[in-house]
Amino acid sequence: MDDNGEQPGTEYEGAAEILRRVSVWYSQAIMAERRAPAPDSQRLEHLMAKRQECVEDSQALKTATPEQVEQLAQRYAAHWKELTEP
Repeated sequence: MDDNGEQPGTEYEGAAEILRRVSVWYSQAIMAERRAPAPDSQRLEHLMAKRQECVEDSQALKTATPEQVEQLAQRYAAHWKELTEP
């Protein structure tokens, strides 16, 4: 346990999980857009760019400081909320 009584890596695991959720959301949205009767190429391009951002942030997470991990987790938690709340 660390000084806060948490298991080491808990923050990292939480950040990795929220990044994974957002990335999966974008992957599903990309598939849906591609399967649409009239796919919107601009929307598809936007979705693919956002998914790539998730991939890059997931890679950065591997070497991030605890502060960076927390920032990514907060940013993606807020983003997840935007994506999933009506």
